[in-house]
Amino acid sequence: MARLLLCDDDPMYSLALSALLGDWGHSVKTTETAQEALDHLASHTVDLAILDVVMPGGGGVSLLHQIKDLYPNLPTIVCTGRDFLFETPLMEIGMEKADEKIKKTIDPADLLAVINRLLKQAKKAG
Repeated sequence: MARLLLCDDDPMYSLALSALLGDWGHSVKTTETAQEALDHLASHTVDLAILDVVMPGGGGVSLLHQIKDLYPNLPTIVCTGRDFLFETPLMEIGMEKADEKIKKTIDPADLLAVINRLLKQAKKAG
């Protein structure tokens, strides 16, 4: 069981994804803002973070950079429901530090494979 952090401002998406991740045996902490995510990371051990790209008050890209500055070995996944963002040059550069970029519509089996791969890589590195 891994300890996951899910930061997304859409409570329905967070509820559904955290339930799915929980069904897979993971412990999930959900946050709705970048500051809540950073506060949680400051006081809890997390094995992997999943960050929404677009959030009010500072999106996932800014949060991604803050997390990687503070916790460079923490595997991170950025996700978005706005698929076109992955093709914009500014976002491509901004998301370079992410270990994986996914669409919110990813097939659950593919998401599980991504999470397992990143957790396995982190364990080997760590």
